[in-house]
Amino acid sequence: MKIQLYINSQSLIHRINPIVKIIWLIMLSVLVLLTNNLFLLISTVILLLLFLFLSKIPFRHILFYLTYIFFFILFASILIIITKDEIITGILFLLKIMILLFSAVLFALTTSNKEIIVSLIKLKIPYAFAYSLSIAFLFLPLILKEIKEVIIAQKIRGHRIIFNIFKPKKTVYSLEPIVIPIILLLLNRSFTLSLSAEARGFSPNVYKNETILFKPKDICALFLLIIITFLYFFI
Repeated sequence: MKIQLYINSQSLIHRINPIVKIIWLIMLSVLVLLTNNLFLLISTVILLLLFLFLSKIPFRHILFYLTYIFFFILFASILIIITKDEIITGILFLLKIMILLFSAVLFALTTSNKEIIVSLIKLKIPYAFAYSLSIAFLFLPLILKEIKEVIIAQKIRGHRIIFNIFKPKKTVYSLEPIVIPIILLLLNRSFTLSLSAEARGFSPNVYKNETILFKPKDICALFLLIIITFLYFFI
């Protein structure tokens, strides 16, 4: 369960305005869900791979994500082959999910927590939602680490985790000693975080004077998005 969010490699993708990246993420997700054009979906995958190359993120840092995406694709492909029903539709759906996952991962790896908060506030998103979302991104690696520690601790105590889709009741009982401690740990950490933020007088005014400047590369990125949108609607 090794996961790392935001890796600053000072690349072109990192230096793009975070608001532009959010617009890209939203628009690309909408366009991908609306189209059934196989050529456009494959072209979008190639474009995302190009963005990944330009981001200069070391391969070892994205191996975790690629592994899970690969297993998802493998599992979905097996289901498509077994059912032999609407294979083209299954492939299109598979490509769409892959694009959505990959674009979200790329956004998280190239956008810092502070940039997410500031950009969401500048887009008039309620501060509470913006801050909660950023905290979720920030604590995701820590949460996964704690889940792993709970699983190891229960295994040391002799607990055996059972996952059997044909025996759901037994599966639920085996996961109970894992889920309950994790929920308690998360609630305790959330309470500690809220006390810490309140004690330091943390408020939206912290980011009141933060500015996000639009540069020529941001205008070019938006222009490229307009071209892609045009292609999605007219091809």
